[in-house]
Amino acid sequence: MLKTYCKEQFSSYNDAINFYTKSFDALIDIEFFIMEEIKHFINLHLPEIKRDYDEASYLYSFWRNYPPLDRGRSPKGDQFPWIEFGEQVFGNKLSRYFASTTMNG
Repeated sequence: MLKTYCKEQFSSYNDAINFYTKSFDALIDIEFFIMEEIKHFINLHLPEIKRDYDEASYLYSFWRNYPPLDRGRSPKGDQFPWIEFGEQVFGNKLSRYFASTTMNG
């Protein structure tokens, strides 16, 4: 199954590269639109996002005593999973937000 659509995907990818290389203004417009949507999302959900981060701060003592395994090229020993937490806070909320905005309009 994994290799079933490889040629078509590679072809589609190359078509997109060629299109946006020639029409980079369209890519800039898409990036601007997405950033505006993300800023709108943050403005709508800022109290909830802040609450999630504040609640996660209660886990700091646990993370300090039981940090995740060192990751990355040059770990500093302060491997508190804020990035993973941010992915959960924003990833799940953004997915729901974009799904609801594409369904509604």
